[in-house]
Amino acid sequence: MDIEMKRQAGFLLALLFLANFLTIQADSIDYVGSSNALLGVTSWEIRCRGLKPSDKVEWTRNGESISQEIAAGEIMQYDVDAESMINATSTQLKHQGEYRCIKNSKYSQDLKVHSDSDTEIPKTPLPPPVSGDISKGLSANQSELIYAFTEKYLVLPCNVASGTPRDNITWTHNNATLKETETLKFSADKTKLNITKGYEENMGHYTCSAGSGMSTQIMKVVPHPIVKLPSPDTNVVEGEKLRLTCEVTPELGAEVNWIFVNTTYTKSTERVNITSDGKSSTFTVSQIQQDDRGNVTCSVVFARTSNNFTFEMKTFLRVTNKFAALWPFLGICAEVIVLCAIILVYEKKRNKAELEESDTDQSPDTKPTPNKGSEVRQRK
Repeated sequence: MDIEMKRQAGFLLALLFLANFLTIQADSIDYVGSSNALLGVTSWEIRCRGLKPSDKVEWTRNGESISQEIAAGEIMQYDVDAESMINATSTQLKHQGEYRCIKNSKYSQDLKVHSDSDTEIPKTPLPPPVSGDISKGLSANQSELIYAFTEKYLVLPCNVASGTPRDNITWTHNNATLKETETLKFSADKTKLNITKGYEENMGHYTCSAGSGMSTQIMKVVPHPIVKLPSPDTNVVEGEKLRLTCEVTPELGAEVNWIFVNTTYTKSTERVNITSDGKSSTFTVSQIQQDDRGNVTCSVVFARTSNNFTFEMKTFLRVTNKFAALWPFLGICAEVIVLCAIILVYEKKRNKAELEESDTDQSPDTKPTPNKGSEVRQRK
């Protein structure tokens, strides 16, 4: 009986501890990775996280399977534990679309493909002539053309009259006469400057003119603008406040839009508060609810760049139940109570069994019989 009771108690304890570790979570699949890619230039990568063992991974784009592209090696797929990843080393136009790792998953990841034509340099009116050191005070000169080095190369135009002799066109870089290098190349007619590498020494101020009496065109080349969020994942407890800060490159006329729960916010509302200081934009939402779960996007248009360069970053908002920390504590308390009850029941039954066994040992039927022969001898 003792062995059987011990087995039952051990089995119950094992079930209790197992139940404590097997916590069922209702979190859905989420995605992180690229949201923008340049046609034929940049690579891209999308990760699908939070997969369960029962989930059947089948990547789709706009609802159509991409298994043939994966089989052909155009897109690579890697599956590890609860995560699946796809990537491509060279972006193609057909790669643009909405990606899902499971057909019926609630969330998805959008990938936008940009081509060189997206960054074609527009014809812009020439600024007025200037003289002196152009590196002084140009940050406040609104007629200055700003070009962001966002691609594999950059072309600066010199808008001179058609038929201007090549020798009459003069280029300068940071107040010095510009000479061709491996990364700075003139076109045949010298009306364009090709910058093939975004090196630091290639950044700065450029001018182009076609002789005395002609307007001097001023251009400024800056590195790839910065759009930065703290993390690709953000956790907020239900009922508390969400606060995100999106850092941007200053002095480029950054116009920040926030996309939250499929709604674009450009200014504060009753629930949403947006503040900006030129270097960053802070997005605050009060009383976060479970329905707010999903991507929060910081979309920035750099209005002072020649092509109104646009870039965006996303963070995935996870909303934690406000009682989430209470359930493990209650589970531990329940385990302790059940364990104590099992021990008490077991000890009570064991004591009762020992008592019955002791009473049986002391019954009259088992008392020793006196030796009559010895009693007779004592009487003599």
